[in-house]
Amino acid sequence: MNFAPMIQGQLNSQERELIRSYLLMGNLPPQVAVEVGTWLGGGSTMVILREFCRAGVGHLWGVEADKSIYDQMIANLRAHIPETLNFFTPIFGTSQKKIPEWLASRGFSKDIDFIFLDGGDSPREQVDEFLLLAPYLRVGGSILSHDANFRKGKWFVPFIKALDNYEVIVHQVSEEGMLSAVKLSHEPTASSRARAEKILQKCRMEPVEMFGHLAPRWMLQVAAKFFPRSLVRRFGQGRK
Repeated sequence: MNFAPMIQGQLNSQERELIRSYLLMGNLPPQVAVEVGTWLGGGSTMVILREFCRAGVGHLWGVEADKSIYDQMIANLRAHIPETLNFFTPIFGTSQKKIPEWLASRGFSKDIDFIFLDGGDSPREQVDEFLLLAPYLRVGGSILSHDANFRKGKWFVPFIKALDNYEVIVHQVSEEGMLSAVKLSHEPTASSRARAEKILQKCRMEPVEMFGHLAPRWMLQVAAKFFPRSLVRRFGQGRK
């Protein structure tokens, strides 16, 4: 089966293999997967859909907030691997709005097998996505997140590490890094939850993050135009 390597993807071979291994680590084939951030369809989207096609079961819901990327992603899949569309439902919009709508449409079923988080650069967004989805992840299910070493993971990595109902590893398989977390039980202990909340509260109070959250998006976009791209990438993404 040709899975069209010509579709662009941002993940290296080790990151792709990590996604595949965690997707298939359970005793039963995965049924329900959700990702935030599809990009052009050649990265995590491709890896997950490939495994669903091979197994003949499973479904991926992919949330993408950028309209031009969303449209190109769908065009890429239709043009190169239309057989995967039976296993895929694309969702256009922001994760904060679309995830609650998606959960409600499924009756808030606690049957998610696999979550992949790779949306915008805001660390607040990744934590919010986790808080929305995690209650509906089954015990034994997995969460992976990209950019664990960068600004996106600045809040999420210490936060989820503090929760004792997840087994967490940060895999140094790229400059960006990838976090994996396997759900061990439905709820963390009270002391673990309090520790995680304290970490999150401290993160939220950092001046730079407070400014980034409160400043209008147009202001940040205008400011970005007046700084070198390397500086924007450093402060926006946490790259060196």
